[in-house]
Amino acid sequence: MAKYLNVNVSGVQTPLKISDVMTIVANAAGTATVLTYAGSGTTTINIAAATAISRPPSSATQNALWVRALWEQVIKGVARPWNLPMVPSETVTWDFTASPSTPVVPAAGARSYISQSANPAGSASFASKQPVGLLGTGTGAGNVGAIGPIFSIT
Repeated sequence: MAKYLNVNVSGVQTPLKISDVMTIVANAAGTATVLTYAGSGTTTINIAAATAISRPPSSATQNALWVRALWEQVIKGVARPWNLPMVPSETVTWDFTASPSTPVVPAAGARSYISQSANPAGSASFASKQPVGLLGTGTGAGNVGAIGPIFSIT
């Protein structure tokens, strides 16, 4: 059974096929990301060019995190049971977050478990394990913010 990523495209929940993905490549400007499927076929995720309100993943780091985040969603989709084809769910769209890019490894001799009496919300260990929002760059000084919006999937 095919698996799909539920994506917000111009305010509409749109399924993006994520099963049988072989490659994911984003152009340097971050405006087009091409998913190539096993056998044949491609899909392109289109984000408008950088403006005051459009922030494509245009730096090398942003682009790499964007592609890695899409691969994470592909892996999540494959791991889901056959009767749950939509990631994250049929009524919730992907929030453009990814797991932290650096694995959290405790220091030598340190414990990796935070006890219930600890303040996990205020700890660096807890914060380092939380999903991070994917960033893009728009026009204008300092216009870095959440990626998007996606205006079409073709």
